[in-house]
Amino acid sequence: MKALTDDERIDITHVLFGILLGVQIVGILFIFLSEIIWDVSLLLNITISFAAVIAIWIQNSAVKLSKKEREWNICKDILLSLTKAISLVMESNRLFENIYIHELNECEPYTGIVPDITVYRELDAKINEAIDVYSMILDIEIIKELKNLIKELDQTKLALEYGNLNEEESFGIDNRLLSDVHFKLNQVITRYAK
Repeated sequence: MKALTDDERIDITHVLFGILLGVQIVGILFIFLSEIIWDVSLLLNITISFAAVIAIWIQNSAVKLSKKEREWNICKDILLSLTKAISLVMESNRLFENIYIHELNECEPYTGIVPDITVYRELDAKINEAIDVYSMILDIEIIKELKNLIKELDQTKLALEYGNLNEEESFGIDNRLLSDVHFKLNQVITRYAK
């Protein structure tokens, strides 16, 4: 027998909630439209059944919220560190692109801010950690995006090495790829935060 997913479980809970509520309403209409004598046990049964419906709704809401909070607590460190690492690499790429353009157009050496190259190793480490350690917990789309990012960055690096791209084009492609993944990570973080 296949286990139910969370969405299927929530849908079944909604159906059960609707059935109970429908039975309640039909029962109350039946009582009002019939000649049944109201006694304490009847009122008590109606009250208990309404309380059961409300308890099911509260329990469903609490379980859903608790699951979302647990997922966020587990995933927040890697998601935030990935976002930060991607931002730092994108900034380093922009600086390297500026250096390349400056040296291409100017005769004098570049004297501006020199980018930190360790951010590239940190990004690789964070991506590998997310794929190797958090792949069962993180959103499957994020894992696919990270694997695709590694593949695309490697292809850009090879194209640069074989002379199919210049450095400016390479930095532009890398930043576009990184920006796409950064945007999707921010969407996931926003979804957890709401």
